[in-house]
Amino acid sequence: MSNSSPVSATVRLKRALAAACLAICAIASPALATDAAEGYVVGVMPMRNGVVIFSHTGVRTGTPPACHGPGYGWSLNAGTVAGQAQLSALLSAQAQHKKIVIVGMGSCADWPDTEAINYFRIVD
Repeated sequence: MSNSSPVSATVRLKRALAAACLAICAIASPALATDAAEGYVVGVMPMRNGVVIFSHTGVRTGTPPACHGPGYGWSLNAGTVAGQAQLSALLSAQAQHKKIVIVGMGSCADWPDTEAINYFRIVD
């Protein structure tokens, strides 16, 4: 007669599956995001769905997400209250000719080929 019971086989299977999940999570690459050093806001382009795409003169660092097209700028969703706050601050920085520093989201959540911003900081 075998020493293994149906309960212990189930426990072993659950442990093996948990270990496999942990291994996959450990080797999976994180979402890529980019940042941009100090630069000026240029080329603000509001789209009809509330998304605003803009460019920035600062140097982008990091690897952009796969969805991001070469040479494209940044996006934010002004269709939300949070996006409206970001747009207000962005246009204020542009009007006052102040530089901003950008931190990206690592996704094209707002526009299919443009990395969404997570946040930006106005440089005083």
